[in-house]
Amino acid sequence: MTREQLMEQARQASLNAWAEAQRKALHEAVKNTPVGPAAAAGLGTGSGGAVDNVPSNAIQFVVNTWDTTYFNFNFNTVSAINFTIDWGDGTSHIDEGGGGYYAEDHTYPELGQQYTARIYFGDISLVTAIDFPGND
Repeated sequence: MTREQLMEQARQASLNAWAEAQRKALHEAVKNTPVGPAAAAGLGTGSGGAVDNVPSNAIQFVVNTWDTTYFNFNFNTVSAINFTIDWGDGTSHIDEGGGGYYAEDHTYPELGQQYTARIYFGDISLVTAIDFPGND
């Protein structure tokens, strides 16, 4: 094997290890980390605080529209991915992309409500990070 091939193999192994560590951290965050009341009261849980029957390829969170009806989040992937967002208000968004950074937003129809949203990923293992900016 050439030096370049060895370097590429090491780089690929490093990227894979980093992606796996990020995926595990994301999985733990989804299971265990509540996000502040401004947007999500129980990341990965239903409005009652108990984990609902969330499919293994999905992330569920509750959006509170007490202050604003606008909600946004972003996530990163290691490669191309398809996903569907069920915003919890009867609307959904289907998308796919080339991988990397995705920024998603939605305006809810009513103030003072809680909406249980879910993101369904074609392959959740490709997701390395998810962030709810300004919502914690």
